[in-house]
Amino acid sequence: MRSCSRHAHARVITRSDDEREHANLLMAQQNRRGGRVYLAPISRPVSEFFDEAKGDALNGVEMSLALEKLNFLKLRHLHAVASEEGDAEFTQFIEDNLLRPQSTEVKQAADLFSRVRRAGPGHGVVHIDIELQRRYGSGLDGGGGDGNGAAA
Repeated sequence: MRSCSRHAHARVITRSDDEREHANLLMAQQNRRGGRVYLAPISRPVSEFFDEAKGDALNGVEMSLALEKLNFLKLRHLHAVASEEGDAEFTQFIEDNLLRPQSTEVKQAADLFSRVRRAGPGHGVVHIDIELQRRYGSGLDGGGGDGNGAAA
């Protein structure tokens, strides 16, 4: 993503950390209740709008949106299983700690996807890069978020 936006890296790292926290929270809850955790690889999400000409920025944001949607669907499935089993405590845990935050993350990713698609390549990506810098910090340059790079 460096070719399209140096600050997109900071967004990806932030989102990855958030998803890792959610996974750890879910595993800890499962272990507290005497359950077992089985880890398996996740497959690449299906891209809804595949087009070679759309550019790196739009491809990256689209993939991010697809992952957020996939996570939301998996959490909804887990919630349905907990409901079917009559596990009110786990159902509430999923709603409060996972589903609500995930729905917000899907909305944010969808909004960013729409803005990147409307902005278009070139100059539009620069505006999105500035927005990402304001929201997520300095990105790859290691600076203080002011765009001037590392402090001298």
